[in-house]
Amino acid sequence: MLLSGLAACQGAPTQKRLPLRESGQADSSLSPQRGQPDAVLRELARLGIASADALSGAWREAAPLIAAIRDSRKKRTPASYRLLQVAGWSFFAGGWRHQDENWRTLRVVLDDGQNRAIGFDVVDEVNFSSGLQTTFPADMNRLRLEIDQTLPTGGQLATTLVGPLGTTGQAIVTSGLGGISQVGALDGIAFEALNAKWRGDQFLDLSEFVLKGMANGVTLHFAGEYNQHGLLKGSLRRAAGAAGEVYPAGLGAWTYQNESGSYAL
Repeated sequence: MLLSGLAACQGAPTQKRLPLRESGQADSSLSPQRGQPDAVLRELARLGIASADALSGAWREAAPLIAAIRDSRKKRTPASYRLLQVAGWSFFAGGWRHQDENWRTLRVVLDDGQNRAIGFDVVDEVNFSSGLQTTFPADMNRLRLEIDQTLPTGGQLATTLVGPLGTTGQAIVTSGLGGISQVGALDGIAFEALNAKWRGDQFLDLSEFVLKGMANGVTLHFAGEYNQHGLLKGSLRRAAGAAGEVYPAGLGAWTYQNESGSYAL
């Protein structure tokens, strides 16, 4: 009797009414795209720009060597032509090496798909003779480009892209992985996805990459599109939400855009 009387005094439980919004309408109070980008997002954006520049620059340097290797395989008749070594590249320990004033070291290696590398410089005519080799090695058909470069942001980028060598004028697609050592707010920066699409012998086509890092226990991503000129555009995500986009602003400048507006990087 006492229990039933107490329940009657308290009355039926009430539910708190929540504000409603139409379907598809964003809740701006929860949007990670509002306001100026913080230091972490700016750092990630600049790192994405620098990474695209490093990738496109590496392929520009490698283009003449790749063309020469393809040419060597296609025209391997000693009497028909004389192919000299490619300027800036030297063959050492099973691969071609290039180092320049941009704090960049590149290495190109050919292998047979089983990580067995070629043993001589196919772009130097002197290696093709009766006493050495007379033809291009038929089983050497895979190309590996290794990039090691200091970035303008102060970090160090190291990546490897692998794909078929292809023939003269033929398109190839390479894919790879790598990482970046960076002093700053970001931790554990790595390429979660990376490809380069090579069309012909001298043209880097539209390619993509995704950088993944951590900051204060939160996962961040930068997804970028690039070609032979560098980054075309990029998008950033913090945790599961979009955080902004990066676009060129002309004369080497970049802008960060989100729902609140545009901000210079």
